Amino acid sequence: MLPTAQHSDHYPLQQLIRELLALLLLQPVERGRLGAAVDDYQRRFGPLPGLPELAGLATDGQTPGAESPSQHAALETLLNQLSPSAPLLITIEDIHWADAATMAALTALARAGAGCPLLLVLTSRFEGHPFSPHWRSSLGELPLLTLDLTPLRTDDTQQLIRALGLDPDSEMAQRCQQRAGGNPLFLEQLLCFGEGQTGSELPLRIASLVAARVDSLDAPARRLVRLAAVLGQQFGSEDLLTLGDAEPALIERLIQQRLLRLRDGQLQFAHALLQESLYAQLGRQERQEAHYRAARFYAGRSRVREAEHLIHAGDAQAVPRTLEAIAQLLEHQHPQRALWFCEQVLPLAVDEERWALHQQQAEALTRLGRIDEAIAAFDQAISLSDEPARQVDSWLGIANAQTIQDQFDEALQSLDHAARLSDGLSCQQQARLHITRGRILFTLGRQEDCLDASLRAQEQARRCDDPRWRVRALSGVGDGYYMLGQMGQACDHFRRAIEEALTRDLLSEAVNNYAMVATCQLYQLDTGAALQSLATAERLSKRRPEPRSGMLLLSLQGLLHHFARRDRGAARDCFSASLHLARQLGARRFIVDGHAQLAYMAQQEGDRSGFEQHIAAADASLEPGARHFVQPWLRAIEAMGQTDAATRHERMAQALALLTPECLPHCHLHVHQLQIDLALADQDLAALREGCDALLAYARGRDLRWAHFYADRALALAEGRIDAGRLEQELRQTGLLHCLSWLR
Repeated sequence: MLPTAQHSDHYPLQQLIRELLALLLLQPVERGRLGAAVDDYQRRFGPLPGLPELAGLATDGQTPGAESPSQHAALETLLNQLSPSAPLLITIEDIHWADAATMAALTALARAGAGCPLLLVLTSRFEGHPFSPHWRSSLGELPLLTLDLTPLRTDDTQQLIRALGLDPDSEMAQRCQQRAGGNPLFLEQLLCFGEGQTGSELPLRIASLVAARVDSLDAPARRLVRLAAVLGQQFGSEDLLTLGDAEPALIERLIQQRLLRLRDGQLQFAHALLQESLYAQLGRQERQEAHYRAARFYAGRSRVREAEHLIHAGDAQAVPRTLEAIAQLLEHQHPQRALWFCEQVLPLAVDEERWALHQQQAEALTRLGRIDEAIAAFDQAISLSDEPARQVDSWLGIANAQTIQDQFDEALQSLDHAARLSDGLSCQQQARLHITRGRILFTLGRQEDCLDASLRAQEQARRCDDPRWRVRALSGVGDGYYMLGQMGQACDHFRRAIEEALTRDLLSEAVNNYAMVATCQLYQLDTGAALQSLATAERLSKRRPEPRSGMLLLSLQGLLHHFARRDRGAARDCFSASLHLARQLGARRFIVDGHAQLAYMAQQEGDRSGFEQHIAAADASLEPGARHFVQPWLRAIEAMGQTDAATRHERMAQALALLTPECLPHCHLHVHQLQIDLALADQDLAALREGCDALLAYARGRDLRWAHFYADRALALAEGRIDAGRLEQELRQTGLLHCLSWLR
């Protein structure tokens, strides 16, 4: 049974992993031994990718959430290992405290247990329950039953009284039973209050009962439990002891009184209503003083908890400390919690602070994929400051948000607004402006303009102290050379960006650039190195996951699984996970790309229904930004799936007609790849020569050894200049196992 606390540092999924490991290892797993338990598990049962991240290890503060395919698979493996011996019952209490990240984790838990005898029980108050239609739909076809709990019946209350070691027929128990009205919490607390009391009136309400129970404590215990109410529903026992300057025996007394309970090294109130009721009874001054005392205790220990208590204390330092806490939360990829802090502290802020808070609010909303709200928050920030430098930051944030949703014309207009304010701006802002412009031009296929903007960004980035912009400028120059098909030069710049990023602990930047290095290596026909680059990127992404980086990485992993390993199952899983992230972000180009990839997998596997569904979904998401990025390739995939030869050739001709000089290299390469594959499948030598000639013509003057190999070997096979055995050996050596399908 797991609690969901309102405290910002409590993650029930991590506690679940500890309990699952304890059952599998046949020994308790204490909070501080989770890393050792994971190592012990992998020694006994073998490596399990995703388990350390699922357990909250090596993620630099990232909330465990079973977001990636490897974490989801790890959770499914643990559940399946336990379920053959007995059905599993997992109960998670107080879901009304759960944030969006926790609800997403619960969805992953339910889905992971779909194939085993698992009953997942969630409890929530009716008020504020999170079981929205959106969350219910996220469960898909999983069965869901909702039960509204009624008051306990007489025999149930008597059973509870016996469990507490009391006589249900005693006068005191009868009075408590009558007063409780079937409420188990009220009954338990009434019984605890009534023990040792003679002739006293029983309280009428929970609040009165809690007050009476606390008043019956001696002064040190009363002081400590009131201080505990300020810390929240769950907190560290050492924190309470140190903050309250108390002895452990005092906590033991509160546990014996059934006010607190100890679980896994953490103290909890016996019920959330106890904490809420006790907290509500604190006077305003006492509450503020306790929060201020807690804030001083957490200063230097936890920036987030310090800010949390300063907000509740209404202290003048709440806003500057919260700004620091939000920056830390955003750095560690906790946008949901960062957003909560923004909303809490905005009423306390003055104009300059309000500008900074709206900027951070907009950044959090951008990362959550709530782009329209993010743009509105940036607009609000612009209205709060007349300083050009601040307005530029807001316009650049708007442009970045618009780019995520492929609103490229609007994003360029936002950059123009920023450029008009550019006199006297910092080199950092200039670098950011050119980097953002270069990324947009990359997608629009404006090759020379993209490289020019990226070189301008690199010039400005060299002059500023912030390594992020140096890394992104190097990456932008790499993108420029990639567009020109100069994979060697592109790879050099991506590697330089990686070196700088790793030196400065910019892990998501390193992941992005490793993914691009792998792409270049694939098209240079070095698939082994490409797989190694992606493996390194995956290790880094697990340390500090970031949705946009994860989306790109998963897409490229799927591509390599298909081409290099011919593992369609793994490729399909990666493309599906990438598509899921693209939907979260509202990244339409990648939504189209994800559906196109999955349509291709379905076509390869003979899944006609899946093929048609994904083609239709890709068409529904098409927009102008996809013209140079994926649209010709989508049409070529559609051609591959046609059952009539004449229709196949007609659709392929339409795809080829969409190829323009502005199309990105991968678009040219894979359209011609499909043209060649189709000609081989149809045994159409004339069409094959046409496809090979077109691919070689595009590769001329570009660093694309993959294209030369693909065209040469396909034509050699069709013309009988290479036998199947020798070709198979070459394909295995070069790591292009996808081409083994030619030998059919």
